Amino acid sequence: MDTKQLPRRVPASQQTASALFLWVELGAEGLSYDEVLPYFLKGEDNGEIDDVGTAYHATGGPMSVERFPYQPPFAAAILNASVEAGFGVSEDLNGAHFTGFTIGQASNKKGVRRSNAAAYLRPIRHRSNLHISLNTTVTRVLIENNATYGVEYYKRTIYFLLYFFRASTGKLLVEYPPQDGEVSTINVSREVVLSTGALKTPFILKHSGIGPKEELENFDITVVKDLPGVGENFHDHPTFPVSFTLNDLDEYDDSWAVAVEYLTFRTWPLSSTGLTQVVGVLPNNDTTDEWPNVQLNPAGYQSGCAPGEIDALKSSGKRSVSISVGW
Repeated sequence: MDTKQLPRRVPASQQTASALFLWVELGAEGLSYDEVLPYFLKGEDNGEIDDVGTAYHATGGPMSVERFPYQPPFAAAILNASVEAGFGVSEDLNGAHFTGFTIGQASNKKGVRRSNAAAYLRPIRHRSNLHISLNTTVTRVLIENNATYGVEYYKRTIYFLLYFFRASTGKLLVEYPPQDGEVSTINVSREVVLSTGALKTPFILKHSGIGPKEELENFDITVVKDLPGVGENFHDHPTFPVSFTLNDLDEYDDSWAVAVEYLTFRTWPLSSTGLTQVVGVLPNNDTTDEWPNVQLNPAGYQSGCAPGEIDALKSSGKRSVSISVGW
């Protein structure tokens, strides 16, 4: 999930372990805490293992995990306020102490984002038994006699946009849009692993004929398996932002000095996500400490280009900060 790692919601804490055991009781066989924890540990290379410990974290895996090298001063103010309010500060919300506030670890290494592609695909992209298809969209899984035999996909032949502007007027002169590609299929001899996210996965399944029968028939999709749960049970994620201003100028953090510092040492504001690296997880009055259900995400102090000349301020006002409360 992009660069933020907290709360990670993997079997790295007592609270998550309880949730996984509940899933197993409800029928999700193979997803118990003891069964999946080794896989998460195998994939992690925690750069702060001395701080978070080895009970819930590991080193040596492909995914680099650590805090950003830079935190704005107001991040420390939030942590201090959490202590004063009695919420506490946790060194690791994915560990034994999973409530309170913390500076969250993220999928990065020394201020550079570590994506899944960088961690898993790029190091092995030259393997003879691996083919990576760029600019490709899977449309459906091909099924016959209740067995998967292939995948249908759409691949663009030209995948870039090229614009020419007249500098004096700003008007668009020429545009070369992406050309239509072609739909192709690829056969498989063993299995298809469909891992396209919470929204795209049921979308592809339905296009493949797996889902609620009535809905599929309404779109003239041949029903392969009447499975009413596909694409259902989604829930809104309501959040309530609380915004305020600080007695601090909205300073331009993307000066040449900041850029050079990042390019040279991977530090200063460009090496972090501002206040979004701070996170709080708390229980409200409807639950207990074992099942926290409120998450707080501050935002502010992000580096961003300012209008006008070099070293100009983003605005003439004070710095804005917001804290989103939800779950």
